[in-house]
Amino acid sequence: MVTGMDKISEAKSALASAESRIRELIEAAAKEGRYSDVAELAAMAQGLQKIGGMNGASAPAATPLARVVSKVAATIEAADGKPRQSVKRGAKEFPRFERQDDRLVKLGWSKREKTIYEHKAPKEVAKAVCQKLAELSDKGVFRMEDSFPMRLADESEVPSYQAYLVLAWLRDMGSVTKDGKDGYRWTVDAFGDSDFEAAWSMTSRRAE
Repeated sequence: MVTGMDKISEAKSALASAESRIRELIEAAAKEGRYSDVAELAAMAQGLQKIGGMNGASAPAATPLARVVSKVAATIEAADGKPRQSVKRGAKEFPRFERQDDRLVKLGWSKREKTIYEHKAPKEVAKAVCQKLAELSDKGVFRMEDSFPMRLADESEVPSYQAYLVLAWLRDMGSVTKDGKDGYRWTVDAFGDSDFEAAWSMTSRRAE
């Protein structure tokens, strides 16, 4: 008969095995040059540590995550001869943007949770937001507050967080810059459909 304590021990052992596997994937991702995956995998491993209390005395022995990250950082540096920040200090690498099928993905760093989070917006929303902001640019400096509510062709309203996601994407590309406390300004003369498609194509595609 399996007691409650035995079940807990078995669960901790399963978590430790999962964490160990993730550590292996971290090193493999670094060797393949998939550095964006390294940060996400490291966050997963840290999450498993918190869930299972793997730093406790009763936890199965495991290589400290910091040691794995340090090894990965050394691997990355050896690959191109340039020093890189460790994954644990990866907050400076965010926000980062990718496209996944017909969705724009923003990867951010939560200071509170010390982990990566994602926000997503459909491509049609991203295009609609760009069109709206391009219209506002005719007046020079624009404010996001003046663009709401934003609506799609079917009259459905664009969630404000998705609109700000697209704004952050445009700023990351350098197409829009901050101007004053609440304003923004386009740095390009025009941003039509062809410009949007070009920007979309230039955004890194998320690895499957």
